[in-house]
Amino acid sequence: MRYGLARSYSTDGGSEFGGALADMLRALPGKHRVSTPYYPEGQGMVERGHGPLKAALVKLAGESGKNCRKFLPLVLFADRISTKRTTGYSPYELVFGQRAALPIDLDIESFLGVDWEEVRDTTDLLIARSKQLERSEEARAIAYERAMKSREESIRYWQDRHSARLRDPLVPGDLVLAYNRSLEVQWGQLFAHKWNGPYRVIRQVSGGSYVLAELNGTELKRRFAADQVKKYFPRGGIGDSKPGNPRGQLYSIHPLTALPPA
Repeated sequence: MRYGLARSYSTDGGSEFGGALADMLRALPGKHRVSTPYYPEGQGMVERGHGPLKAALVKLAGESGKNCRKFLPLVLFADRISTKRTTGYSPYELVFGQRAALPIDLDIESFLGVDWEEVRDTTDLLIARSKQLERSEEARAIAYERAMKSREESIRYWQDRHSARLRDPLVPGDLVLAYNRSLEVQWGQLFAHKWNGPYRVIRQVSGGSYVLAELNGTELKRRFAADQVKKYFPRGGIGDSKPGNPRGQLYSIHPLTALPPA
């Protein structure tokens, strides 16, 4: 591999990341991490950049999208040489240790256009390449610190904004309803029941998502993000004195819509 091996590989639960690709990732030394299905926030660092890419393609290719394939490489390269607010560097610079040398840089002999005539022997070449690699490592370290700081600020912002929605974690044995997020993008399911269940909580995994099971004990294959489950109160099974239901309100749902496979 040209760029070396990664320590970990993060994908969502899509079918395109299964089969032969999953087998290849298991054979590599890095760890394969799969995010919770139908939870794009789990891949936030990647998903965040998809919106501008799609918007740029629509403007360049038009509504018909006939020339989408023509403009896709250009849009992707433009994104890779653009400085990111989170890190302060472009992805290209973090990989190669220098800014991308565009044709205009060579025409006007900017500092990005290297004068290779000064490289006389192997020693000069190794020194030039070593300086590039050294700068690349320094840039990655700075970018990592900035990215971690930005992530911490995003977490604090989310907690402040949604503080009223934060709750204590669900415990094993709790009855819950699970939100079917896939229906949000299905035109024919506008009036379908989006909350399904009830299910029983088995455990909460380290990432915060929950493992659920049918009431007969059959464990569901997919995992559910914390904001996709809510506590279920059986009709007639909870009185006025139950904590969390002081007014004795009763909740129920009809599981008409099956959850999609992982």
